[in-house]
Amino acid sequence: MEVLSRQPAAEEDEECEDLRPLFEERLGDPSAPCVTFDFGGGMAPLSLLQRPEAFRRSAAVGAEGVTQQQDCPTERTRRTGCVVWDASVVLAALVVSLASDGRLGLEGGAAVELGSGETGLVGLALARALGPSQTKGCVLTDVPELLPALQRNLERNAMAPNGAAVIARPFVWGDAQSGLATSQWPEALRPPFALLLAADCIYDTENVPPFMAALRELSGLESQVFVAFDRALGRSGAYASFDRMAREEWLVELVPLEAQHPQFRKPDVAVYRL
Repeated sequence: MEVLSRQPAAEEDEECEDLRPLFEERLGDPSAPCVTFDFGGGMAPLSLLQRPEAFRRSAAVGAEGVTQQQDCPTERTRRTGCVVWDASVVLAALVVSLASDGRLGLEGGAAVELGSGETGLVGLALARALGPSQTKGCVLTDVPELLPALQRNLERNAMAPNGAAVIARPFVWGDAQSGLATSQWPEALRPPFALLLAADCIYDTENVPPFMAALRELSGLESQVFVAFDRALGRSGAYASFDRMAREEWLVELVPLEAQHPQFRKPDVAVYRL
């Protein structure tokens, strides 16, 4: 199994991130064209298409078409959203468990996932775990270039007739036009959202401020936010920046390991509840 890592170098300056063996076992397989997750609770398994061959961004593409959200060292040379990462698996299993036990506290509100990637694992898992009586629905978001593949996975995992509504929409962190974009979403699925989800979104210090701006834009005073990342990837500068900025604006709770799903847990994955 393989995972995003880097050769020894200064964390924010090195652009040689690559897939290389780090663990004997991972929660997901980023080298497989298709991965399946069964989180239990009577839910049908989720089957997600991946594009491991597209992980390395072609140098021939250059910076053309790269959004501000992608304009950080990792995303200039990599498409991290093409595959599933471990923090997404942990967070997806956690929200399914909380939803099954009635501990998610959505109370009929809508949810949004930031940085859904091409797989949309966390948002799809939530939508499958909830019915329309529990939520107005879930919006899966990412940069425009990832939306076609995300839409394919959404259609591949079509919700049951009694499942929650789920849609995919482009949303770029820190974009001055993002407010206009959200105003065109279905009325029931516009900010402020009751629940915000984000996993494996924090790789570089440069993308933390726009990420935090996106959280502010999409949340309200009563919103609940879950942010998860895998500390095994070694992006300590970005993680510290997020931790500092989060504590300046929110009450922060770190979800303990024992509260994670017993089958889908990982000590290195930090789950923040804001």
